[in-house]
Amino acid sequence: VTSPDKGWIEVNDRLCQIFGYSKDELNKLTCADLTHPDDLDANLELFNQMMAGEIDSFKLDKRYIRKDKSVVYTTIFASCHRNPDGTVNHLLTSIIDVTKRKLTEQSLYEAQSRLHLLGDNLEEAALYVYSHDADGRPHFEYLSAGMEKLTGITNEAALQNASNLHATILPEYLPVLAELEEKSKEDLKSFEMEISQRHAVTGEIRWALLRSTP
Repeated sequence: VTSPDKGWIEVNDRLCQIFGYSKDELNKLTCADLTHPDDLDANLELFNQMMAGEIDSFKLDKRYIRKDKSVVYTTIFASCHRNPDGTVNHLLTSIIDVTKRKLTEQSLYEAQSRLHLLGDNLEEAALYVYSHDADGRPHFEYLSAGMEKLTGITNEAALQNASNLHATILPEYLPVLAELEEKSKEDLKSFEMEISQRHAVTGEIRWALLRSTP
């Protein structure tokens, strides 16, 4: 619970854990003192709208700086209680710590960016990432530019339906490939095999070395 001048009126133990400050230490600081500098303007704009009577509540993703100087990512829900004349008496804010999720999302994004950079700069190799849905059907999540060159199937068509890409593999190789993929899912080990593919545009038969890593 905070006052219109952004001072603390009441805090619970969980808030102290999130920020790393004791209740006495928090009383010497304001919400703005703890807010990440890059998130101050967005928070201030919504706060001012509330003070002006334009809104009574808001939700915002914002960062705070902990006592140990680390960054904590949060989602906040703020609402105000007004006096009879419409002015704000106090604000009630709940804060959810979403740091773990945010850092995981950042790590995944960075890994995907590196993967895409690698895949798009491979000249003699093609790279793809796929997952299976609940029914076991594969879905491509990423295809490098080399895949289209190798198979003659546009990446757009392959992303829409994975079977379009598998259709370029000569039929005699499909059972062995399916068996290796299934075994790989069980023991999480990489495998490789040579396959023959028919280019979807030219009809040319090409050999390829396929390496798969779960």
